[in-house]
Amino acid sequence: LSLPPSTGFPLQASGVPSPYLSSLASPRYPPFPSDYLALQLPEPSPLRPKREKRPRLPRKLKMFSDAGSGDDALDGDDDLVIDIP
Repeated sequence: LSLPPSTGFPLQASGVPSPYLSSLASPRYPPFPSDYLALQLPEPSPLRPKREKRPRLPRKLKMFSDAGSGDDALDGDDDLVIDIP
């Protein structure tokens, strides 16, 4: 027990983790996290393809930026700037 407080912040010595541990020790929390984790298990699989799509979107933005180098695209940007004010 002496090792965790030594590695932890001095606030832990003030008894802050005691209510925290007691809350974790309460029987109400274990069932809730178990169900929550069960719901998270199917989520990571769809999130992985989304992460792959996220880098692809910036690549498309880069393509637009390349198209923006054209004079026509610059004129369109000028029109948008005029519409904003």
